[in-house]
Amino acid sequence: SLNKGESLGIIGPTGAGKTTLINLLMRFYEFEQGHIFIYGQNIQDLAIDQWRSRVGLVLQADVIFSSSFRYNVDFGRSISDEDFTSALKIASAEFALEEKDLSAKGKNISGGQKQRIMIARAIASKPDLLILDDSSSALDYVTEKALRDHLASNLKETTKITISSRVASIMHCDKIIVLEDGAISACGNHQELMQKSSYYRILAAIQLDAMVGVDDDE
Repeated sequence: SLNKGESLGIIGPTGAGKTTLINLLMRFYEFEQGHIFIYGQNIQDLAIDQWRSRVGLVLQADVIFSSSFRYNVDFGRSISDEDFTSALKIASAEFALEEKDLSAKGKNISGGQKQRIMIARAIASKPDLLILDDSSSALDYVTEKALRDHLASNLKETTKITISSRVASIMHCDKIIVLEDGAISACGNHQELMQKSSYYRILAAIQLDAMVGVDDDE
């Protein structure tokens, strides 16, 4: 369970069920056992459109259209200029204030820029729940930290779920679950998982050692 405004990290090996869990949350397919509740209400009792309108989702293979930055963030929702600019700043995507047309699939911008545009799109409608599915994999650690800080300081009332294969991307979350073979093998914060999850501990040792010299407090 998550309280409003809390953050959850999900990590695990390929095929562990990370994206499957998000598909269930979004009701891309329905579950046959168990329940998911939002503010005490079963999401299966909500109209699908009503539920999805409350969620900002960034998928691994999301879409960039051959159009302007504004169109790609607005996504046909007629967001205000203020919300457009705010979303870009929060997503560390101020480069999109430039008047520029994107090519199909965003081939004329970098992978990191594409991811930040898609994150801006997800937060532009001020969702109750923000789900980021491996959506910062193309960002360097400094840019990712800036993005994480912006999300934390500007979306305090938004509950956040981050799926990643990088420990650095989820280690600051309030709660983290480790998925292995379709089940939760461990749950806790970063410090707790370093003690009780061998998978998490080994992954952190391998990945964080590669970040020697990067001080997250700077």
